Amino acid sequence: MQTYCKSIRYERKQLFLCIIQVSQNKALTLSKSNKLILLQPTPPKLCGGNIEHYYHFIFDLVLPLNRLIQKLPKDNIFLLNDFGIFTNRLEDLFPGRTHILSDNTRPKKVKAAPLLGMNPRCVYLSPQELEDFSFNIKHNLGIDHNAPWNQILHIEPIHPHPFYVDNAKKKGAGATRRSILNHTELCTMIQKSVKDGYQFSNLQLENISFRQQVECFNKSKIVFAQHGAGLANCIWMKPNSIVVEFSNNVSLDHFRTISKLKKHKYYFYKTQGEHASIDTEYFMNWLLRHEELRCFFQTDFNLTSKTPNNS
Repeated sequence: MQTYCKSIRYERKQLFLCIIQVSQNKALTLSKSNKLILLQPTPPKLCGGNIEHYYHFIFDLVLPLNRLIQKLPKDNIFLLNDFGIFTNRLEDLFPGRTHILSDNTRPKKVKAAPLLGMNPRCVYLSPQELEDFSFNIKHNLGIDHNAPWNQILHIEPIHPHPFYVDNAKKKGAGATRRSILNHTELCTMIQKSVKDGYQFSNLQLENISFRQQVECFNKSKIVFAQHGAGLANCIWMKPNSIVVEFSNNVSLDHFRTISKLKKHKYYFYKTQGEHASIDTEYFMNWLLRHEELRCFFQTDFNLTSKTPNNS
């Protein structure tokens, strides 16, 4: 039964990919007679989501737009309506190829085309396609893909931008639904155990630029983070990096899926509820039991013999 369900999911992902290819071919045909094309972003069926939120901004807008730009002539310009706080990032990511319509009106004689999303949970993507996408975005931002690979990140969620409280079509954000109550204690424990030669950083992603986010993840060997949109940045990490996700819900497999495609080593650490404290001694014993993690951390500090029953 499990094999059958996997087969059905795979076939559905392949179907969505075929639909996306047909749609993008229509945009390619349209481009031959129209230099300006108004794009209408649409998430994959059954997946939902809105590009005003970061995860969907990356996978349901930036990824398919990057794919389209690679196919179309350089004199084609893509028009998009303002969609929220990430709108202005497009012109930095794709200089000269996008233009934002501030008044959300459709110019006369401009043809519109759907831009179907490519959420990896719903659409089949090859490892090479995601790696090419990552490389293209780093190149567009002027980031060295081969920069030193010695950073260990701990992501700290903070209260959402006021946009998500007052103006978003889908209000709310992950930081209101989930939190690690003793974040500072956990962060301190990880930091003091990191071996020499590795740089530890605790990041509030909302307080740094998009370019800085991509740059930090590009340099990171390990990222620790609670389930949330910020982990979408693991797509910028080099293959064979390590992702450690804190979550109480194993079925939320967004970042396990992306990590598998990106050839990261992925670890799931189960929390007790969405707003949870993490026993730091349990966690460090869990971490040191995994050989691929242990080599980055000191093993000579004093821990009890607590051994959690964890994934």
